[in-house]
Amino acid sequence: MMILVCLSGIFIGLLFYPNFFVEKSKHIIDAWNVAKNFPVRITLIHEGKRILSTDTPSNYLFKYILLTYPIVILSGLSLFAIFLKSILKNNSIYILLFIIFIAFFPIFYIIISDANIYNGWRHITFHYPPMVILSSIGIYTLIKKVESHKYLRTSIVIILVILIAKPFIWMVENHPYSYVYFNELTGKNRGFKEFDTDYQQLGASESYNKLVEYLRSNESENIKFPVTLYTNNEAMIYQEKIPEDSLKIVIGGFSGYSIVDWDYAIFSSIYLDPKLYSYTFPPKGEILHEVDIHKYPINFLIRRENKFDRIGINYLNKKDLNNAYSYLTEAYNYDNNNYRVWVPLAYCCLSRQESQNAKLLLTNYLSLFPGDKQATTLLENTN
Repeated sequence: MMILVCLSGIFIGLLFYPNFFVEKSKHIIDAWNVAKNFPVRITLIHEGKRILSTDTPSNYLFKYILLTYPIVILSGLSLFAIFLKSILKNNSIYILLFIIFIAFFPIFYIIISDANIYNGWRHITFHYPPMVILSSIGIYTLIKKVESHKYLRTSIVIILVILIAKPFIWMVENHPYSYVYFNELTGKNRGFKEFDTDYQQLGASESYNKLVEYLRSNESENIKFPVTLYTNNEAMIYQEKIPEDSLKIVIGGFSGYSIVDWDYAIFSSIYLDPKLYSYTFPPKGEILHEVDIHKYPINFLIRRENKFDRIGINYLNKKDLNNAYSYLTEAYNYDNNNYRVWVPLAYCCLSRQESQNAKLLLTNYLSLFPGDKQATTLLENTN
């Protein structure tokens, strides 16, 4: 019966898998092999550090499970383990082993095969329902064991309701970003600086819609088209575009926004090194829209207020040090957290014999990027 149910489930699932009708089983085998040796390395934020998906630690999945399962589910799984002997005695051992297998096998297989995964356990979301079943069995077993103790049983039920209500309320308040959930074990900031957040980039889509609305509103009457949108969100390439003569989209990283000639920017906290938050997120400018999760910003729509940094760097590339110094100084005075102008400005300062100013800029830059060759070489010239 189990084999029949499994085969039926596979068949029904394949009916909703478009590529099955193209290459049948060959595509499934190819997809399996690609999953085991995924050719793309994805940048992740894990435990407060930037790493690549090919370099995740062996405890990566377990860590995410521990920090992203609701506490009520973790509690139920603990109870299931504690009462396992009793549970196996009073229930069908074959059904229980089957549920345990489909819950834990994907996790152990990924660890053993060293699969290239990222963004927590989103690739094996299907393992979560059987985990919930096991957790429910554990909680139910506890309630049955204290059934004769009326007040204790009532207390457990009340605690259970509270534990269920907390993530439910969180999901309602933060819809549609419920996948960016961290439980109370992550501490006060709920892991929003230590781990990946809006990896589906829905915040970018929301900000983009706000930008289109803004550009089409009466406020756009004084805007000189076309305008350029700079973003670190690749999801922008899938957005419905307004006419190309109105909006141009440029995709790049945080390091490039001082160089690119942009008018508006949509920046997400995705891929952002936590140590650069206070310097980069959000960039200086007029905030037209902000996306928050649990009172924590994950995405900003910014209107650029000036282009001092870009103009100054362009003059520096042309060896026009006087104009470069003038504009880069303006950029620094406008936003002294813009670390992208620190090294170019330090170079200009050295050309003007302002060694102390150059030394301060370079020292600050090297505190963020230790070992940077250009900054290190310039710093040696300040002595």
